[in-house]
Amino acid sequence: MEEILFQKILVPVDGSKTSFDAFDWAVQIALPEQAVITALCIIDVRVSHEAHVYLPNLNQIGVSYENLSPTESAAAYQRWADKVIDYARNRSAAVHVKLNPEIVDGIPYKEIISRGAGHDLLVMGGWQMSSDYPGPFLAGSTVWQVVAHTDLPALHVFGEPQKIKTILVAYDDTPAAENALQLAATWAKTWNLKLVVLTVQPDGDQAQALLRQARRRVEPVSPRLIAREGDPGEVIKEIAGQHQCELISLGVPPHHLWQGHSLGGVIDNLLHTGTLPLLLSH
Repeated sequence: MEEILFQKILVPVDGSKTSFDAFDWAVQIALPEQAVITALCIIDVRVSHEAHVYLPNLNQIGVSYENLSPTESAAAYQRWADKVIDYARNRSAAVHVKLNPEIVDGIPYKEIISRGAGHDLLVMGGWQMSSDYPGPFLAGSTVWQVVAHTDLPALHVFGEPQKIKTILVAYDDTPAAENALQLAATWAKTWNLKLVVLTVQPDGDQAQALLRQARRRVEPVSPRLIAREGDPGEVIKEIAGQHQCELISLGVPPHHLWQGHSLGGVIDNLLHTGTLPLLLSH
């Protein structure tokens, strides 16, 4: 490989299968990069002293209806966090990946965002959670808060790791899309991957101008260039399927611009209905 993409990777883990899948994705990326993984387990202070204990079990939350004292509840969460970190420690040791384990108390999305400094990539697996529960861990609302506010490139994964051979980049003329394009092109160059650049524009002339711009920006990588019209989220999924892409890369607009910005809806679409990992650049 010609250059190192990622030296430090941050992975929040909460005991759910989805978060362990994300950890395994991080391991797959860290191995050729010789990167260090930070496994971050957050004890949610909003629930950690309640009488009932809420703990992930695969992609559901198990509830202990035994009335515990605040001290007993805090101890139960600490035991849970120790087990989660033990999984990460054993998994990384088995393949000789360096691990930095951390257990912290706080509000999950705030801790993830604040601890991003010094890392090159965030890897997360998000999952939906019933409104019957008070919202700990890495379920939907946490993922959205992180997507909106982190400055790190964020890889959001669905399911177990897959070998990446082709990356699809959704490109427009925004700074975030330019960052997504550059990161995807660097990854393609470093790992010898194929690159597909897609722009979804109703104006054909503008679409071709954007694709010419994209080609110049990724040299010497030679991408496949595609212009389409239609609903961006649906077109992205369609093209990714047609070209057998294993990863989708796109830019995230600044949070204060999300209201009324089409990309907010696209990301929501892909997070909720897509099956491919999303590499989001800010």
